Amino acid sequence: MTDEPCRRGAAGSVIPAGLPSRRSRRGWKPSFTPLRQLRAALAQRPDDVLDLLRDGTKRARRLTADTLEAVRDGLGVFTLAA
Repeated sequence: MTDEPCRRGAAGSVIPAGLPSRRSRRGWKPSFTPLRQLRAALAQRPDDVLDLLRDGTKRARRLTADTLEAVRDGLGVFTLAA
């Protein structure tokens, strides 16, 4: 039996089409090294990471609120704010 059905993503194949084989994935490992190093460095500073996430969340909420307000104004929708 060949792996041709798997390469084509044919019915009954084990490997879906587009999924790299185990052999080709070996070449990816070195390309992840910088990301692994960054992750290790960030793991040493969990408070800084949480601060960055909180700041990003605040900025995203402000932007979302402004956008939502503009959409509501454009559609003529109002809210009952306290």
